[in-house]
Amino acid sequence: MKTSFQSGDIQRLLTAPKQRVEYLALKIPIRPEVEQVLGTGKAHLYSFRNALQFATAQEVSNLGLYLTEIRSILDTIQKLSDGDNGTEIQVTLAAGKFSGARHKKLVETVRDGAEALKGFFSDDATPRNAYLVLFAEAKSHQDSNEASDSRVDHLWFPVPDLRDVLGTARQVSGLVALNLGKIRARLVGFADQEA
Repeated sequence: MKTSFQSGDIQRLLTAPKQRVEYLALKIPIRPEVEQVLGTGKAHLYSFRNALQFATAQEVSNLGLYLTEIRSILDTIQKLSDGDNGTEIQVTLAAGKFSGARHKKLVETVRDGAEALKGFFSDDATPRNAYLVLFAEAKSHQDSNEASDSRVDHLWFPVPDLRDVLGTARQVSGLVALNLGKIRARLVGFADQEA
């Protein structure tokens, strides 16, 4: 399996133009772990972890999230991947929206989701189902000259299985799930094909 990727490889993986890859690398930021070069004529070499960061950032970006949110999501996935029990961030956010038995079930589900993400960024880990779930609440903004505009405020956290959270979602406007396991499996397939 291929373990280092040039910018052109990342472009093919994301099916995105060079400018998009450069934008993500600069704004997230995603630093090349294999080789970072200065000047022209040489290409950065990105690791498997970097490629997975690009793929995840692109998918989350496609949901319409802001750069700060994308950075936060990647940072937390990184912590969970490394085995850090960083679920308290998500559990704390969820505590304000859910109560009683629903909150207890949600906390357990988030912890299971954190466990499913261990080793997510490693190139030798077996892909597992893991979803990033965003519970959305629409906030309407009225302008006297324009129609109402909806902005989404949300909570997000990892879960191992969507069925675990569907009953909890009644208190929010909508639910979006990003299949992190599928993103990882796509990268593994790409890396195998490119090798």
